[in-house]
Order: sequence, then C-alpha cells, then structure tokens
Amino acid sequence: MRTIDVQEYNPPHYQIAATLVTVVEETDFYNVYIVIKYNWYTKETFTLNKYGNFEKDDIKGNEPYVPNLRARSIRDVIFNAAYNMPFYGY
Repeated sequence: MRTIDVQEYNPPHYQIAATLVTVVEETDFYNVYIVIKYNWYTKETFTLNKYGNFEKDDIKGNEPYVPNLRARSIRDVIFNAAYNMPFYGY
C-alpha cells in the first residue's frame, strides 16, 4: 500500500494520509489525497480541510471527496491498511 502514509503513531492518537482512487465509470475517476486523524478512545475521526484545519467527520454521511462513498467505510479501510486492525470495531 504505497498510498498509505502513517504520519503519527501516538496511541490513542493516529494520523494517516492516503491517496484515494475511485472509479465511478469507465471514463471517470477521482484521485484525492486526504489526511485523517483518529482518536481510538472516542472513535472519532477528523479530516484536514483545504484551509489546513482538522474538521470532525460525520461518519454517518457520505465521503465529501468521493460521491456515494460512505465516510466511515473509507476511514476504516485506511486504518486497517495501516495497522491491520479495524478502527471502529465492527
């Protein structure tokens, strides 16, 4: 996984950067670089916005960078790729 970059490993705080590539149709795809902070105890995630500030994620909503992708799902996939364990524990 060359697109996963663990930037902070300080349990319960983790920070991971990743490049998301999502194919919507054969001719359309998104290539987005995101930085996510995780808090293991509170099970909250925060995403770095375009202004350089971390905003708390709405894990029940759609991923703002990729249409029709659930925010919680992609964050768990990134965490699992970095640490080989689920973040949300389901």
